[in-house]
Amino acid sequence: MAKKGQIMKINRLTALLIAAILVSGALLADQQAYISESNALRAAELLVPGTELQSFCEPCGDLEPADVAITSVEAVATGYESFWEVLVNGTGIDLAYTYIAYEGHWQNMAMILGLEVSDVSRFIGSGATTVEEDLAMTRTRFEGVEMEMEAVLDEASINLDEQTRRLLEKSQSTWFRYREAMVEYEITMIDHEGEIERARYFILERLTRQRIKDLDRSRYQ
Repeated sequence: MAKKGQIMKINRLTALLIAAILVSGALLADQQAYISESNALRAAELLVPGTELQSFCEPCGDLEPADVAITSVEAVATGYESFWEVLVNGTGIDLAYTYIAYEGHWQNMAMILGLEVSDVSRFIGSGATTVEEDLAMTRTRFEGVEMEMEAVLDEASINLDEQTRRLLEKSQSTWFRYREAMVEYEITMIDHEGEIERARYFILERLTRQRIKDLDRSRYQ
């Protein structure tokens, strides 16, 4: 028969093992929940209310993704150091375990943004593409947005006098320098070296789409 002291030692050891398992599980599960402000804002732009995301944590043992209808999205400061997080329907998400419909596939949000993750798939479902195909699609989409901006500029210039047209050209030249500087700045925040080129086109596309919106607004003011 085991002595009382031995039973207490066994119970204490069991408790430590359970605690260690819980802690290691928590560390494993939390990869890209607390992120930089810029990454949180970029992620929030990709999450559109009225659409769906899929939550799928492979390291946690999930067997199937769970559909989540997006009703609200916020990028907020966590209050811990300089970290931010993304709230979907009022609840923080981990980008490493969040998948969105992107370029025709359900893709991992952290990987879309060029963040480093482990033990997760880039795609879920069927139709996965190679890295080269993925890069080509991202580049093609950006080139399409670039052409759209050029068309907006051409249309905006039609009825302008010479002085105003020169001001618009100067403004656009300044914006191009701003865009390049922003791309180089955001690239420094990407953890995964293999994602840099793809992320560059993604950032270029996002900034160019915003420029198109600004140009459209200025035409009606």
